[in-house]
Amino acid sequence: MILLHGVEKIYGRGDNSVKALNEIDLEIRQGEMVGIMGVSGSGKSTLLNIIGCIDRPTLGSYYLNGKDVSRMNQVTLARLRNSCFGFVVQQFALIDDYNTYQNVKVPLDYTRISRREKKKRIEEMICRLGIEDKKNKLPSELSGGQSQRVAIARALVNRPEIILADEPTGALDQKTGRVIMDIFTKLNLEGKTVIIVTHSQDVAEYCRRIIMLEDGKIVSDMPN
Repeated sequence: MILLHGVEKIYGRGDNSVKALNEIDLEIRQGEMVGIMGVSGSGKSTLLNIIGCIDRPTLGSYYLNGKDVSRMNQVTLARLRNSCFGFVVQQFALIDDYNTYQNVKVPLDYTRISRREKKKRIEEMICRLGIEDKKNKLPSELSGGQSQRVAIARALVNRPEIILADEPTGALDQKTGRVIMDIFTKLNLEGKTVIIVTHSQDVAEYCRRIIMLEDGKIVSDMPN
């Protein structure tokens, strides 16, 4: 499903260049739940951004479902991002002046499905995440856990194959974090591929495979 070979990511040029990723070889199969760990600056988020087609590798190849992503143009990449991936981040990234319904709807604004189908999908996701009573609330009126549920609903509304989460419990208390991780576990059991960047050992315990990064290199890749 996901295959990276010899991937490097270099920022800057000459003496000011920084190698964020160094000769990454990685395969992630459909239905895996993978934790990516490492200290700050080890390349975790850079790797996630390349997997999610937000960033491009400087060197190396990336194949997604057998297709060479590194050769795709920006328009094709944008379509791929919206159809294949659901993104969840630490600070939720909700639009402040959109209510819950409108925030969940955002990924569907870039699709050609009917208005009726959009409404159906949004309602399904809001109900599934247990936030139907928050449908008309703005982000400022939600708790951290509720905001993250909205973000997860938004990530799922396009029915992506792969969920990418960058420190998804980092802004939450421990109890709420466990609730959010239970949601990811359930999604994985339903067949979604889930890739989580985390520094938390508690979060990593939910993953079936742990990849450790150090200075942009994979130093460990083990089943959990």
